[in-house]
Amino acid sequence: MIKLLHPPVLRKLNVCAYARISSDKDVNELSLDEQIEVYTNMILNNSNWNFCGIYFDDGISGASTKGRTSFNLMIEKAMLGQIDVIIVKSISRFARNTIDLLKTIQDLRNIDVEVFFENENFSSLDFKCDMLLTCYAKFAEEEVISMSLNRSWRHQIDREAGRYFLPSRKLYGLRQKTTGEIYIYEPEAKWIRVIYDMYLQDKSMGEIIAVLTENKVPTYTGHGEWRATVIRSMLKNEKYVGDCLMQKTYTKNPLIHKSDNNYGERPMYYIKDGHPAIISREKWDKVQEKLATARKKFKIKTAVEFPEVYENMNRSYSKFLYCPYCKNHYYLRTITHVGKEPTKTLNCSSNKNTNRCKNESVFVEVLNKIIAKLLITLQKERKAFRKALFETYKQEPDERTIEALKALQSQIKGLAERYREIPPTSEYNNELRTSILEELTKVTQEKNFIEMTIPTEEAINRQVNEILEILDSCPVEVTSIDSSSYRKLFKKVIVYNRNKLVFIIGNDDISKLPKKINPQFQTSIEYKIRKTTFTCKFGIYINK
Repeated sequence: MIKLLHPPVLRKLNVCAYARISSDKDVNELSLDEQIEVYTNMILNNSNWNFCGIYFDDGISGASTKGRTSFNLMIEKAMLGQIDVIIVKSISRFARNTIDLLKTIQDLRNIDVEVFFENENFSSLDFKCDMLLTCYAKFAEEEVISMSLNRSWRHQIDREAGRYFLPSRKLYGLRQKTTGEIYIYEPEAKWIRVIYDMYLQDKSMGEIIAVLTENKVPTYTGHGEWRATVIRSMLKNEKYVGDCLMQKTYTKNPLIHKSDNNYGERPMYYIKDGHPAIISREKWDKVQEKLATARKKFKIKTAVEFPEVYENMNRSYSKFLYCPYCKNHYYLRTITHVGKEPTKTLNCSSNKNTNRCKNESVFVEVLNKIIAKLLITLQKERKAFRKALFETYKQEPDERTIEALKALQSQIKGLAERYREIPPTSEYNNELRTSILEELTKVTQEKNFIEMTIPTEEAINRQVNEILEILDSCPVEVTSIDSSSYRKLFKKVIVYNRNKLVFIIGNDDISKLPKKINPQFQTSIEYKIRKTTFTCKFGIYINK
């Protein structure tokens, strides 16, 4: 029996429910369809409640609220006063991260929105339960960590026994059946052999890419262009010779699901001839020998050989500067001089071994000065910057979307009224109620999906404030971009040439940038190379 503590209101309470099936499904938990049916019945059968929908996330972990689109939409609606009560099966269904749970509960309490946890049988408005709420949340959090450790242990046993699964969705030329059997996917595998043969024939990366492009060979994603970095990665991938190096990455914190490269923190396992090979062992060895010779000739330091160099230097600038001409990122290069400080430059990856791209290098020292001046400009123009962010993220729904939402809301209201009017007195009535319930669930889901595409003003404000908070956390004295939050604020830098840069703020996906960008808050800086003075113009582009 649900006993709410919500303050009295002179109207029906707006009630919704939240259901979630996690990626690590518990065999004892109700299916998503069952949860939706139970809570829809519960809300519709209470004459003092208005049905405000069922929100759900399928196959999403509760370790963080990020990525739980339906959950976040529900909270947004509650914060806007459209929901009074949220019913949820248990604390672990609502959140398994103590900090997320307590913050969300407190935010909802401040506006008198009640969350009722059915299994624990208590309300978030009962302040006596705060300690119990914290304990339950901590148990749920520890359960996530325990399950993660159990999975890691199982994977460890599999690796030690030589059993493994391939990342088949990302591995070009190989596929894996549901039974675990790995097989060669010939339409892609034939091009891998072409790439290896051309490389051994001293063809450059540009020539290899030209052949693939000319033959309209799709990348592993099916879209986008071939890049030199992808070709090199394929040439070094041991899976094409039938081997597998396992545990190249590992998860430090199960609560944030972030993978880190393994530089010796965890054991690695090398399985030889574990699956069918696309490339012969002899050809593979020749390619590796040639790659090693190239690394030695051009003094290329790899992450495996020099992890401390990669961690402290290369990672800071990894995928930061982008060349719009050859679609490659820049890499960090350090030039040492006898008796002088080393010079650090950022160069287009296409020019790593041979000069194929017309784009110029960028001096790290100059880049630091540019970032410092840009930060000062954004701070001075803070109000205008905030307005520009808000206008970019604001997305007014078109008239067709508004009309569709109105129609769906009207349909939901009509179905709810019909359901309540039919008493469960006969088998026919029960079948009719079930039919209405199924239709109601379908319409509610459709409405939720449309609403999730429209950001609320609250969501926009939060997004804008997050960017401004990152701006405030960036010190103007820029010594290195890895020392603070510069990479969080500036997601990419588009290098049109050494003297024209555009800093991307917001979304780091630049695949849909307009062909012509008009930078905002544009300014410039003068710098010297030897005795010549240059002027670099730069500004920002807000990418939503």
